[in-house]
Amino acid sequence: MRNIIGSAMVVTMALSISLATILFGAVGIEWAAPALILGFIVTSLWGVKLLSARAVSWKHALTHWPVLGFTLYAIVRYWTSPLEYDSRLELVHICFYALLYFAAANNFYHSRDRTILIGTLAVLVVFESGY
Repeated sequence: MRNIIGSAMVVTMALSISLATILFGAVGIEWAAPALILGFIVTSLWGVKLLSARAVSWKHALTHWPVLGFTLYAIVRYWTSPLEYDSRLELVHICFYALLYFAAANNFYHSRDRTILIGTLAVLVVFESGY
C-alpha cells in the first residue's frame, strides 16, 4: 500500500511541476489551478501515508529552516499588509508551497523517486528550450 501511495505521489508531483511550467508559468490563478489541484492531491496522499504508517519518520535537513522562516515571515507580513486580498492570496500560495516542500522533502528520498523527478525536469527543460 505504501509503495502505491509513494508512486502515485511521485507521478502526481512530476505532473504538477510540468503543468505549472507549461501553462504560462502559472502566473494567473486560472493557469495555476491544475498544478494546485495536483499539489493538493500530493499533500492528501501524504496525509493518507502518514495516517496509515505505523511509525512516522521525519527527515531532518538544513533547508527546512529557511522554508519555515520564510513562511512565518509571510504570515507576519500578511497581518501588516495594507492590501488584504492580494496578501491573503499570496499567503495561501506560500503556505501551500511550503506544505508541498515538506511533503517532497520527507517522501522523495529514494533514488528512484529522485530519478523520476529529475528526468521529468530534464525532459521539460529540453522541451522548453526547443520551443
